[in-house]
Amino acid sequence: MKHSLLYTSFFLTLCLPLLGQTKITFDTSDYSAVSIYDSWERSPFRRGLLKGNAAVIDNPHTGTDAFLGLAPNSTSKVLAMQRSRYGSNMFGARIDLQTPFALTPTPQYVHVLLHRPVSGRVMLIGLGKHREAEWAGQSEETEQFWVVSDNTVTSGKWADAVFAIQGVEGVDIHSLVVVPDCESPHNMTEDFIAYIDQIEVNDNAAPTISYEDYPTNFNKLTTRATRTDRGLLAVSMQGVDTLILTDNPSTGDPLFRERTDKVFSVRAGDTLRPAVSYKGAWMCAYAYIDFGNDGKLSHTLNADGTPAEGSDIISYSAFGKRNSLGQTLADNNTLELPPFVLPADIPAGFYRLRYKVDWDSTDPAGAATIQQNGGAIVDLRLNIHAERVQVREDNRNGDICAGNGSPLPPTIPFGEPLTIRLRPENGFTYSGVRIRHGYNLAGDRLLHGTPQWEELTIGREEFDANDCYTLPAELIDGDVVIEGLFVEQKQ
Repeated sequence: MKHSLLYTSFFLTLCLPLLGQTKITFDTSDYSAVSIYDSWERSPFRRGLLKGNAAVIDNPHTGTDAFLGLAPNSTSKVLAMQRSRYGSNMFGARIDLQTPFALTPTPQYVHVLLHRPVSGRVMLIGLGKHREAEWAGQSEETEQFWVVSDNTVTSGKWADAVFAIQGVEGVDIHSLVVVPDCESPHNMTEDFIAYIDQIEVNDNAAPTISYEDYPTNFNKLTTRATRTDRGLLAVSMQGVDTLILTDNPSTGDPLFRERTDKVFSVRAGDTLRPAVSYKGAWMCAYAYIDFGNDGKLSHTLNADGTPAEGSDIISYSAFGKRNSLGQTLADNNTLELPPFVLPADIPAGFYRLRYKVDWDSTDPAGAATIQQNGGAIVDLRLNIHAERVQVREDNRNGDICAGNGSPLPPTIPFGEPLTIRLRPENGFTYSGVRIRHGYNLAGDRLLHGTPQWEELTIGREEFDANDCYTLPAELIDGDVVIEGLFVEQKQ
């Protein structure tokens, strides 16, 4: 269904704050005008054949988001625009600024809250001019940059699109054009309404809203390293295990590695010391555990620099010339992570463990400079286990016993092999067993993307002449359920 709005522009008069504080909320008169803009010179909107619709209206999406647990945008007013299928892929809402801001050779970040019903890329266009006298004849509507958002923008809910902008000295931006859908319009069958709010220019690359589990401030799938003189080689939990990533950093290395196939096994109450192996210097190291298993990594610190109660940051080598023990450092040039103590009452289970090499930033998603500085992020799993784990059989038409023929014990030692024997009922034989091992065995396998259990089938050919099979130690990594695959004997 096609919707219409009442106004093509709306004029108010209140000055914007200075650069670094530029913010438009639409709740107050903090912009000069809003209208429709299309970069395509032959656009029917530029030739006067069609009239676009944009207006400041009451915010129709102020509710609480179930994932975030709060209202991502509770402001009273938003800018609404009709995305026309007759506009180009650079058709958007134009916001004229009361006070221009300057482009700089170093990146600045423009944040725009968007709510749209479609998926796809979004774009920002900057209109402005050089301020030097020799450029006096240049129009303020000259397009100075076109940039696609750094992050994926979720459809159907409020999302923070982040745009990295930069340019030569002497250029002022007078208007911003938010393109809520920069995909080709050829396949569009009807228009839609997009909502825009809380436009802010600052030096923070991190989105203010994220619906992604364990987010990063860059595209996890496509962002690559840019240096060969620096790079993360390995991460470890000293005395426990090591994950080797590379022996020679290259520009093909991913900036983020998800290695949840790798598990470090520890016990509640243990004193642990994380470590990183890194080629290069003048960087810092950070480690996090998602104690709440909620897909988020908090990094709250006490006034003395130690991790706050309930915080997911467990250790850091340097931040503001202090480490996670609260010790003062001469400088931040250290990758030595201090030890930490796991809570003694933490439930057994698999937890997301993140290592980060970065410069002077506790943000688990990475600082804006993490790529250019040669940093990296890697996620793996921490298995916090008890001394003994539960084991049970789930069978019909037969029994699973211990290797000596006695009933399976209710618990067995963690990380030790287990020999089982299958005993089919009369008239039955077996084709093997199905084994599920880990935690939360009756629930979903993935908890916010972190595997909780694995399942495999062992065929009859793996059993010996006494109908016995030994589960290797690596399968006893949590609770175990063994299902006998008993089948009727052929007559």
